[in-house]
Amino acid sequence: FPGVIFNANQMKAANVHHDYDKNGDPYISIKDGVRLSQLLAGYQFETSSAISLMSMENINISVENSEAYPGEYISIPVRISNNTGISGFKFGLSYDSEYLTPISISNGEIIEDGLFASNLYEDTDVSTLDEITVYWNTADSMCEDGILFTVDFLVGDNVSVGQNISVGLTYETNDICNCNLETVGANVTDGYVTVVTYTDEADDVLYDYYINDAYVDTEDEEVSSFPVKGNFDLTVAVQGEYDAEVEASMFVACYDETGKMLSIKDIALTEDILTAGSGVVHIDESKTDISDIKIFIWKANTLIPLAESFAL
Repeated sequence: FPGVIFNANQMKAANVHHDYDKNGDPYISIKDGVRLSQLLAGYQFETSSAISLMSMENINISVENSEAYPGEYISIPVRISNNTGISGFKFGLSYDSEYLTPISISNGEIIEDGLFASNLYEDTDVSTLDEITVYWNTADSMCEDGILFTVDFLVGDNVSVGQNISVGLTYETNDICNCNLETVGANVTDGYVTVVTYTDEADDVLYDYYINDAYVDTEDEEVSSFPVKGNFDLTVAVQGEYDAEVEASMFVACYDETGKMLSIKDIALTEDILTAGSGVVHIDESKTDISDIKIFIWKANTLIPLAESFAL
């Protein structure tokens, strides 16, 4: 349970599955999350012998391999197969932060029910993360194969063509369980991002939107420079025709002098913004000096570009 701190009484109350560490102190596990979901849903807890029998066989969890060129944004799915039935999991996703920066995470359709959470949802400096934690639980067992979740990364400009960047997945015993609160084992396959040569095919794309300018509003004038510590409103001039069937979002990413991403903010590209010809994004205060700002327009929930990027 990311970002949640329990006092002693809350720990005792929340520990409905009665897990204890080696010192005899209660701790909150993924099984507690499943049991709490069952209690909240009015679930009649009865052991399913069919689920118990199926869960004797390991499920398969795999990180999909991807190709990317330096500076590209990519989406990496994590899939489940041979699914014997799971009701909750806690995974760690490791990566080399020198070359990959996590941007966002989204759950797959097969786990739309239940609680999905990650430390990427917390208000944190993504440049300080060295592992992504992912949690999910629900009341009943989910037995479908497919994508559990997808993580979006920025590939650094410092990578070399032919380089393989590992993206690994880890879990501890009891971090995966079924609706009987029985531990489910998993065969895990890590993935790789292979760096390929950039091609200029994308340069010929005709985009739907155009970012014309970006500036900081001051009392006296509009300026293209910005406070390096953040905490300001950035106005972005954008052009394009509104289409209700195309969900587009504008992303503003801040980088330090080494090119490492410090933060990313997004707003939906609404009809009001396109009619007005501009939208405002607030840049939060930053402990590290902001050296560069880049602006993107992507199709919502994807990294499909709908405009050429703009650098400030």
